[in-house]
Amino acid sequence: YEIPEPIRITVFADRIEIRSPGALHWGVDKDKFVVGRASPKWRNQSFAYLFNKMQLAQSEGQGIPTILRTMREEGCPDPIFELGEESVTCTLPAHPRHQTIKELQEIQDAIVLERYADAKQRVMALLDKDRYNFRALDLLAELSVKLKDPAGLYRFLSEPPLDLYAVNSNTLINIVEALTLEKENNDAIQFTSKALGVAISGKLEEGQIVRAVISLKKVADAEEVVRFVNETMAQYPRLGAHPTLLEKRATSRMDLAKKCINTAKDRKSSPRTKARAWEICRDLLNQAENDLLLALEHAENPNERFFIEQDLAFLTNLKRISQKPPR
Repeated sequence: YEIPEPIRITVFADRIEIRSPGALHWGVDKDKFVVGRASPKWRNQSFAYLFNKMQLAQSEGQGIPTILRTMREEGCPDPIFELGEESVTCTLPAHPRHQTIKELQEIQDAIVLERYADAKQRVMALLDKDRYNFRALDLLAELSVKLKDPAGLYRFLSEPPLDLYAVNSNTLINIVEALTLEKENNDAIQFTSKALGVAISGKLEEGQIVRAVISLKKVADAEEVVRFVNETMAQYPRLGAHPTLLEKRATSRMDLAKKCINTAKDRKSSPRTKARAWEICRDLLNQAENDLLLALEHAENPNERFFIEQDLAFLTNLKRISQKPPR
């Protein structure tokens, strides 16, 4: 208590160091101290008695065992004690996930600096330890796009197969967006559709819904896109005027209308089938036109408005083709 130097607590990126001036009490066994089994020795018995009476100290000799137990319960490495002649230093190492967070940030920085090969090697090392590290999966999906290697991403996800239901929806959508670049591998395409189905079966935020619809348009049937958008708008009425959702539903309806036109023009179709095909086609195009006009009304982005206008021009041509002939 005569040493004027204060206790010093220093926080580092990977640890906290607590340095107490003064050596360990001469009566304390050092080997037992570092494992929390040393008997308490008080330099001032009066202080010890006073603190216990004031309930500022709960029980004698429990500080070190409490530190050891708490660190282990939280999954942290054991504390490190340095018992010097002039001070006692306790180092509390950070939780392993803290190091993982630091590693993920460094990988993100490597991507920013276009060190893609280095970033991929490091992210794969993290995934070797934990295949369900969502942030690492996000980065791997991003790298597969940067490196134009969706096949590599698919190999990692399928060997062994990743449990899609154990991955959050946002990460699944990131994976789907990367895998949609794979156009030739049918197994990869089926995996992509399955992953997207799992993603949209969960609870999605507005931004995720839009991304899911864009991905769905690339890998799923037009009917599936229309069904999903209808269900989404019924569940979230505020999305009923979302330009992107309306545009994707409209173009999906136009895709279905084109199928109807093909059926109507097919010589093998019966007159009844042809008549029904033209009827469904015109109905789909009317619905698509309503979607595109509403999307154009609410679109604020000039590029988005341009594409909607292009869709309207194409729809006009389809309506001309499917126009009911005069009697």
